[in-house]
Amino acid sequence: MKLKRLEKNKYKKVIIGTLIVISITASYLLGKTFSLYQVNKSFEFVNGKVNYYGHSDIYFAYYNGTTWLDDIPKKNNADNLVYDHAECDNNAEVEWDSANWAPKVKNLTKAKTRCSLYFKVEKDTTVPEITMLKAGSYYYTDDNSVIATARFGRLGGTLSCKSLSYNNKVVSKISDINVLGKHTVECTATGNNGLKTTKQETYNINGLFTANNGLNCTGNCEKKYGYIYLQNGGIQFGPYVAVLPGCYLVSYVGSNINASPSFSASQNLSTGGFDWKGTPTNIAYVYSDAAYYVEISRALSKAEFLLTNNSSSIVTIIRSGATYQRDKC
Repeated sequence: MKLKRLEKNKYKKVIIGTLIVISITASYLLGKTFSLYQVNKSFEFVNGKVNYYGHSDIYFAYYNGTTWLDDIPKKNNADNLVYDHAECDNNAEVEWDSANWAPKVKNLTKAKTRCSLYFKVEKDTTVPEITMLKAGSYYYTDDNSVIATARFGRLGGTLSCKSLSYNNKVVSKISDINVLGKHTVECTATGNNGLKTTKQETYNINGLFTANNGLNCTGNCEKKYGYIYLQNGGIQFGPYVAVLPGCYLVSYVGSNINASPSFSASQNLSTGGFDWKGTPTNIAYVYSDAAYYVEISRALSKAEFLLTNNSSSIVTIIRSGATYQRDKC
């Protein structure tokens, strides 16, 4: 009886030991299997609902072909990895969201579903495309039109524009070209894939000026309500604007401007006096407004257009303008 009891206890110990070994081995294998997967609850589930002890975990693994990756590749990564396909258990499916660079899981019906996401190398060979604002005449003083836009490939890129006509001044909008005259603007789109496109366009840049925007006066005058009022001897000056060489039409809108004015164009020196003077030609009056042409022979950084009231009437200046003219002077 004693011997049988010992044998029975012996067999019981063997069975328990075997079960422990099997349990440890199974736990190891299960842990090793799931170690390649990451638990993630932040991805979007589509048409799926799981109730498993309050959990809805899904496990992801990432591969470059057959090579396991530590994490999901970043969007527009340097290795040129793009999403290829996914394989899931439990009949789950993955829909790839390219804009947000994330998977959307569909038909998720069981907890602890595993999905393997596969990526592949695909180089970005897209040549950048540039669309530029149509050539023409624009007023920089009130025009914020974008000069150019660019379309890049998957890796993106940068766009830069400059005026070749004025010290390679960097510009992105018409209002950035605050220099009167004819400008050739060159834009370059450089893709992060190393490919580049360059394009040029020509713009005539003009200006509109008021008492609140460049115009001033001295002597027998005053500024109020956004206008300039000149009495006899009063002088309107300004706007102190940079100008490229060329022919310009200078115009005035207001009242009594045709009374008895004298016009001049010049560049003022900070120390006083002038280092350039132009002669107005073809002075014309339309009702009470006035206009004239002036040839600017060289680039000026501080040009002004002056009007002196020589009459006994009060001259009101609402605004003045300077527009580039081709072959008019």
